[in-house]
Amino acid sequence: KKIRGATGLLSDIPFLSPNFAGTRTFLFSFTPDSPTELEWTTTPNARIYQMDIRFYYTEYLNGDTAAKSVDWIFAPEISPTIAGGITLLYDLTGQGLCNTILNTIPINTFVTRKADSIGVIFTTGSDDLNTYVQLSQPPTGINQDVPSFSDLENGIGLFTSRHVQAIYKNVDPALLDTLIIEPKFQPLNFQH
Repeated sequence: KKIRGATGLLSDIPFLSPNFAGTRTFLFSFTPDSPTELEWTTTPNARIYQMDIRFYYTEYLNGDTAAKSVDWIFAPEISPTIAGGITLLYDLTGQGLCNTILNTIPINTFVTRKADSIGVIFTTGSDDLNTYVQLSQPPTGINQDVPSFSDLENGIGLFTSRHVQAIYKNVDPALLDTLIIEPKFQPLNFQH
């Protein structure tokens, strides 16, 4: 039995702002009324976009070191078309990342920590992947039947595309100062 599936391949996202190529550091706005805008243009064959900001840090305890990370996960953005060329954006603030760090990293008075880098990770999915994700959500109404979805010919399953693009930058000095100086973050023991 021949089972067939087809999907379009996905490419890197062109970022409009900030200019990742021109900077070594990802700068976060600490002004709630004026967040940092991460703006990009959609690509052909892609429907769903999701960004994670990954904060990398090292823990030091009794001469041992451990590389760790914290993820700030954003809600997916859906493009109205798979033709590409649509401008989408996420608003983010340094305070939002700091609060994610504060609520995720456990307090341990014996551990000191050093911020290492920031990763901006974009995951892009095809139209079929978006349909599958939408249909896989738990039912919320009286009807508890979950519709099935398949994009295969002569079979049941999913043949789709997903693309991951990651950009790594140095930690913003203002972010580091906040983690070290602000009293509510001091129990995390971040150091220069």
